[in-house]
Amino acid sequence: MRLVLLAILFISLFHYNTAAVSFNLTSFLEAKNAENNIAGGAILVIGDGKIIDHAVAGYASLKDGIKTKLNTAYMIGGLSKIVTFAALLKLNDDGAISLDQDVNSLLGFFNITVQNPLYPDYTITPRQLLEHTSGIRDFWGTMRSYYKFGDPQVSLMQTMYEYFKINGSNTYNHWYTTQAGYAWKYSHTGSALAGLLVEIITNQAFWQYCESNFFQPLGMYDTHWLFNNFGPNISRVAYPHTYNKETKRLNTIEHYSFYDYPNGGLKTTVLDFAKFLKMLMSGGTVNNVQFLSQASVTLMTELVPIRGQYDRQTVGMWRIFKERSVIGHDGGERGFRTLAGFDPETNNAIIWFSNTWPDCECFVPIGEEIFTQYFGSSASKIATDLHEVNREAYFRSLGLPLPRRFQISPSSSARPT
Repeated sequence: MRLVLLAILFISLFHYNTAAVSFNLTSFLEAKNAENNIAGGAILVIGDGKIIDHAVAGYASLKDGIKTKLNTAYMIGGLSKIVTFAALLKLNDDGAISLDQDVNSLLGFFNITVQNPLYPDYTITPRQLLEHTSGIRDFWGTMRSYYKFGDPQVSLMQTMYEYFKINGSNTYNHWYTTQAGYAWKYSHTGSALAGLLVEIITNQAFWQYCESNFFQPLGMYDTHWLFNNFGPNISRVAYPHTYNKETKRLNTIEHYSFYDYPNGGLKTTVLDFAKFLKMLMSGGTVNNVQFLSQASVTLMTELVPIRGQYDRQTVGMWRIFKERSVIGHDGGERGFRTLAGFDPETNNAIIWFSNTWPDCECFVPIGEEIFTQYFGSSASKIATDLHEVNREAYFRSLGLPLPRRFQISPSSSARPT
């Protein structure tokens, strides 16, 4: 009887219902894992804001023989940036910052000016960090040294200080040649700097702020930036795996992180991340309480014309599936590949976490294939006239002239990597 009651509770809690779908998601995931040499993973499908299907397959650790479960946590890579950006937007909601003020006015005792040396008269703003238009360049000659086993042993503040201080020729390696606000240039470091702003404004570690102000209020109890915060549940964190083409074997890697962790080091489950997406789908409300303002949710979910190569994105996300109005983000680190995307018009969504980076560019297309199986090929197509949105008015609202590239022709709508 207890098992029956638990089953009923699970169904009612997650609104789980696969009767309307003949597609066997578990078999599909098992086949794709085998086809692409993926150790394990989990998929969650949301329809109209409710969980309608899920699947788990494979191993969280091949070395230890630990199979994946629905509550297995994965490092989600660049998908973490959505949470980092939401944290900064929440501070904007609270009046602690303005999205258009100079970041240096917020850095306080940081004792370094964050400014492109090629454009000393132009400021960088929090909005530009969120839009990836700050001009901050990722220099992997510096950033490779951030990766270490276990949790970060160097503070985020020290990491950013070392990155932005005057450092000879490397100074120019850390900046693009474009003026802030004029070109879309995906920036891991700019995202980490957004996390540092949260630290300085709140006077607490970024991970700590998220624990008390995001994860706990949203009920994301299996979500943490640090391995240490999982405590006795650390065994539920999936290990990364890599595929060796010579031996044709998957190898288990030890847990690792990196000093600039707000740009990709979040560990979470598909169930927990669904709670975050549901908050966005509900206009920023959680249990009828406004958690994130509608204005911030709009910034995160409304596609706008953007400067630079990619023309259809939101703050922190972009149109992830070709011609659909499905916005989201994919992520990846060594031994992990993830994606999450949802349609703000229908509240249909997919979340897919895996603990292997497949040796192909197939992950996002497979995600779209799953989305199509549940919601059809014609679900919420992008309007063909999106390119005709008045870019000039948009840039004028930011106090900027229309960049020359937009005066010539619409920019490419290719998906960023």
